[in-house]
Amino acid sequence: MATVIKGNAESTFGAGIDVTGVVVTDAPAFSATFASDYSFSHNVWQKIPFSTEEFDTNSDYDHTTNYRFTPSVEGYYLINLTARVNYTGTAGTQVYNLIYKNGSPYTMSEITSASGTKGQPCVTALIHMNGSTDYVEGYVRTNNQSPFIDANVGDGSSLPKFQGYLARAI
Repeated sequence: MATVIKGNAESTFGAGIDVTGVVVTDAPAFSATFASDYSFSHNVWQKIPFSTEEFDTNSDYDHTTNYRFTPSVEGYYLINLTARVNYTGTAGTQVYNLIYKNGSPYTMSEITSASGTKGQPCVTALIHMNGSTDYVEGYVRTNNQSPFIDANVGDGSSLPKFQGYLARAI
């Protein structure tokens, strides 16, 4: 049985199979983070400025102005957002990570702390994007005062991530 890879004639999406049988594509994918802790206000949705690109295969992620992914190929994208929020340790603290699509809430993950000083919800969604004007952004919120997103775990490896890739072109 042959595998069929569907591409969009109007996009730059292309696919082929190399001599070893591996599928080769130029499908959009990105991963963004930031290098230093990010403080934000509590009780308000705050866009996370993921300003450091780890990779951006089609130059579809804006890491300097809007901190958003606007893919150039129509299809279904798997989008992931994770950011560890540090705050003053209070039982009942809520931390939310939220993916926005086109300026509106799309899907969210939330944790409530029994005690401690950190919360790291991870949110993932499969989202249809039209390949021209649709975009996604990452947001955070907590009800605790003086929060900040922790940029690393102490060994220099980055924790906050905003990532996505084309799961299926249309």
